[in-house]
Amino acid sequence: VKIKAGRVARLPQEYSEDLNHVVRMMLQLESAKRPSIDDIFRLPRVQEQSETLARNALAVPTQHMDRYFSVQLRRLQSKEEELAQRSQDLAAKEKEARGSGGSGGSGGSANAADDARLQEQSKEVSRRGEEGGR
Repeated sequence: VKIKAGRVARLPQEYSEDLNHVVRMMLQLESAKRPSIDDIFRLPRVQEQSETLARNALAVPTQHMDRYFSVQLRRLQSKEEELAQRSQDLAAKEKEARGSGGSGGSGGSANAADDARLQEQSKEVSRRGEEGGR
């Protein structure tokens, strides 16, 4: 009823004069005298607050993302190191199994080729791990 009569009390003192002014403008009896949303966004104090909120909104998630991705990167690097070690262990076990298999004289060159292939696979796993860490 007070608003329709044009009698609006000032906001409590804990609120700024700028906010009080905006509220009074928005409660004008004649709609033509009320500010549009664009008018309100053009007010210096509203622009300042909007920019501050935008900066804060961008800063916080970035910090969280940096922390999250750092943790994920460390986990990936650890798993890649573990995989490379497993690959080396497997290559050593295969070499040992071939050596004790009694394959004779012609098996030497096949073993060397297999060893080279396994070493290349191990290097490839390591390379992928380094590329993933970038």
